[in-house]
Amino acid sequence: MISFHSLRFPALAVCTALASVGCDGGGGDTGDGGAGGTATLTLVSNAKPVDKTWFIPLNAANNKLALFSEQREPFQLGNKTGKAVTIKAITLTPAAGNAAEEWSLQKYDIKILPIDAVGHKIENGKGYDFYVRFYPVLGADRAATLKIETDAGNVEVALAGRGAPDSEWAAGTTVDSELAFGTPNKDELAGTLVADASGAQYASANVDFSTNEGVLVGKIGADGKLAWSKFWNGPNKDRARDPGQNAESGGSMGSLSLDADGNLYAIASIAMNASNNTFNAGMAKIKPDGTLAWQNKFGYGDITKATQSAEFYAVDASGSLVYAVGTCGEPVTVIGGEGLGLMVALDPKDGSIKARTGVDFSPTYNDRLYAVRGDGKGNVYAGGIGSAGALLVKFKTADSKPEVEWAKNVGLGKGGNINGLDVDADGNVYAAFDLRGAFTALALGKFGPDGKLLWSKQFLSGGGDKNNVHFVKLFGGKVWLGGRIFVNGFDGQMGDGLVARLAGDGALEWSAFHFSGKGPDEIAEHRVKGIAVQGDKVRVLSQVYTGNMNGVRYNGYWYKGQATLDKLDATVDDIAAPKAYALDKAAVDDAGKIMQWKDPPLPVPLVPSKDKKDGAPPDSDLMVSTLTVK
Repeated sequence: MISFHSLRFPALAVCTALASVGCDGGGGDTGDGGAGGTATLTLVSNAKPVDKTWFIPLNAANNKLALFSEQREPFQLGNKTGKAVTIKAITLTPAAGNAAEEWSLQKYDIKILPIDAVGHKIENGKGYDFYVRFYPVLGADRAATLKIETDAGNVEVALAGRGAPDSEWAAGTTVDSELAFGTPNKDELAGTLVADASGAQYASANVDFSTNEGVLVGKIGADGKLAWSKFWNGPNKDRARDPGQNAESGGSMGSLSLDADGNLYAIASIAMNASNNTFNAGMAKIKPDGTLAWQNKFGYGDITKATQSAEFYAVDASGSLVYAVGTCGEPVTVIGGEGLGLMVALDPKDGSIKARTGVDFSPTYNDRLYAVRGDGKGNVYAGGIGSAGALLVKFKTADSKPEVEWAKNVGLGKGGNINGLDVDADGNVYAAFDLRGAFTALALGKFGPDGKLLWSKQFLSGGGDKNNVHFVKLFGGKVWLGGRIFVNGFDGQMGDGLVARLAGDGALEWSAFHFSGKGPDEIAEHRVKGIAVQGDKVRVLSQVYTGNMNGVRYNGYWYKGQATLDKLDATVDDIAAPKAYALDKAAVDDAGKIMQWKDPPLPVPLVPSKDKKDGAPPDSDLMVSTLTVK
C-alpha cells in the first residue's frame, strides 16, 4: 500500500508512438496516424496507454492514498489522426457520493492552475499534457469520469481510486451549511451555542483584541446570516470561565442561556483591577435585537485579594428565575480563604438577588460549580469539582432559601469533573463526565432524583489526552453529547470534534466526528462546544484551532463515529452535611460602571468555512454546522 501526502511527476515529453484509444463519435480522417495507418486519438499516463479505466495512483488497484493527501496523475492526449485536432472541452465528473474536491483538473503538476484546453489545437503527431488531481476525503472506493471532447471525436475514461483509512460518511446525515465566525488574526475561543424557536442561533467566545480581552456574542438568523455581534468587556481581562485545563476554550456549556421570551443571558468574570486576579461575577441580559437590558456584577465590591473573588461558570434562564453557579470566597476568617461552591438565584427583570448560598463541599479545597439546571419545581442541580473529584449537588427551595438536599462525590479520578448537565421531566440528571490526566475520556452518567447513579458510559478510543466532553443536553427525549475525541488513523495530534445521540437508557443511536486532514496545510483541532436540535435540524458549534501552517482549512467532513460506547465504572459517595454560608456581605451592582457592551473593535465576519482564506496560522475560529440528521 502506498500512502503519501504529495507525489508528483515531471512534465511529459511529446509521445512519438501513441497507444490507441477508441473515439465514441465524431469520426476521424485516415492518414499517417497509428500503427497500420489507423487514424486515432490516444491517451497515455507515464508512457503507459490508458484503456477505458485507470486507477490512481499509477494504475495499481491495490494502492491507496491517505485522506486529505494528493496524487497529481499526468495524462497526455495524443493526436495521430493525420490532421490538426481542436479540443472543445475536457471535463472531470465525480461519481455520485464523491465530494467535489476529490477530483480536479490542472495544467501543471506543482502549480494549482486550472487547465485552459478549450480551443487548443493539437497538431498531428503532437500531444496535450494535463494533470488529474486525486484528493480523497473518504476511505472508500472513489470514482470519476474523464471526458475529452474534440472536433475529431471524444475520449472517455473511468477513473478510480481509494482513500485510507477506512471510513464512512455519518449515517443519515446531510450537511446543509458550515459557517466560520471569526477574525483573521485573533483567536476566538468557543463558549457555547443556543437557539430560539425561530431557528436563530446565539454563539459566544472569548477573544483578545489586543487592547483587552472580553466576551464576543453573535446572533445568526434562521437564514444563516449574521444578525449582529457584540463585544462585552472592561479595561482589564474579562472572560467566560472555562472548566477545562489551561483555558482550552471559551466557556462552559452554560455560558449562554435563553429565557422563554427569547432574551439571552451571558456571563463573564470581571477583573476588578489590572492584576487580573480579583474578580466579580458578571451577567448581562441581552434582548433579541442585540441591545442590552441590564448588566450586573455579583461579589464583594472593591476587593483586594484573589480569595475574595466571585465567578460564574454557568447560567440557566429556563425557569421563572435565573440561576447561576460558580465559585466564591468570603472575607471572613472561618473559611480560611478557600473557594466555596456558589449558587445564586436572580430576578430576570433587573438581575437583583432573590437567593444565594456558598457551600463548602471540600474543607481546605477550592470548590467550583461548573454546570447548573433548574427543574421548574424549585430544585436546582449543579455539577463541578471538589477535593475528592467530581461534584453533583441538588439544591432544594432554591428560589428563596437554598439548601443542599444531597451532594455526591463521583469518582472520576484526579481532576475529573462534571462540566455540563441537563434534567428531564422526572428529575433524572444527565451529567457530562470530564475525565482528566495523561489519559482522558469522554463520558457521561445518568442519576435519579435521589442522586443514585443509574448508568455511566464512556467512549473507548485511546489517544492519550485528546478526549474531552463539553456538554450533555436533552432534546426530544434524546441525550446529545459533544466534545473532542481521538479516532485512530485520523487526527491523533490535535483531536477531532465529536457529537453523539443516545437513548435515555444510554444506548448509542448515532455519532459523527469532524475531520479536516492531518497534513501541515489541513491540520486543525476540532472540538464540539454547543448544540441546538429542532426536529431533524442539528446545529453544532465547534471550536476550530488551525495548525502552524494552516490558515485556510477550517472546514472538513462529518464521518460516521468509530469509537465504541462502553460501561464506565464510577463510584458515588455521599458528602455528609456540607457547611453552607449565607454570603450576606455579597451584593449586586451595576456592571456598566466597568463593562461596555459595544460593537467589536474589528469586523468579525461570518462566511462559509470553505471560503475562509485569510487566517494567520495558527488561528482559532468558531464554526457553526447545520446538519439534517434522520
